[in-house]
Amino acid sequence: MPLIESSVETLRADIAAGPSPLFVIFSSKPGDDGKPWCGFCVKAEPDIERIFAGEPYGLLVKYGPNDITDPANWVFEDWRLPGVPAIFRVEDGQPAPLPTTYTDDFAADLQAYIAGPDQWEEQLKKTEGDKYQPFEVRLAEHNAQFDKIKVLIAEHRAKEAAKKAEEEAKEKAGGGAKVCTGDVCLV
Repeated sequence: MPLIESSVETLRADIAAGPSPLFVIFSSKPGDDGKPWCGFCVKAEPDIERIFAGEPYGLLVKYGPNDITDPANWVFEDWRLPGVPAIFRVEDGQPAPLPTTYTDDFAADLQAYIAGPDQWEEQLKKTEGDKYQPFEVRLAEHNAQFDKIKVLIAEHRAKEAAKKAEEEAKEKAGGGAKVCTGDVCLV
């Protein structure tokens, strides 16, 4: 079965309508130039398309860089989405606590991830060797990194809100009158 297009807005309903397990693939949506903004997504796309052309059921959600900072984006917080590309196994409507993400051996990693948690752990042990960390350690590291990202996003939102409030205050104080000549506007 080919990948089924989904979106942040329809994802809950699409998961409920699909089989269990299914997979949700987050990839980059095209930027203003029409090209994906994420280089790893471009590299992963052929493997994703090949692997999901067959049996596993996959929902494809295109994600933009501004989607992460959008307060209406429930997926980022609820799924602790680390970035893209990210592929989550979803069973009985619940995403796995950790997705698979792009690596140099992505096709093999993705095949193992799709096969199940035991096969995924065996693949990680094989590919990471002495650097292998148990699931609990990886989950704790993921959560700590995600919490750092949340702080950065909160700071970004606060700066954007302050900037907007400052612009609105300037406009009110100046009566909103602007004089524009060429590329320059004076308030």
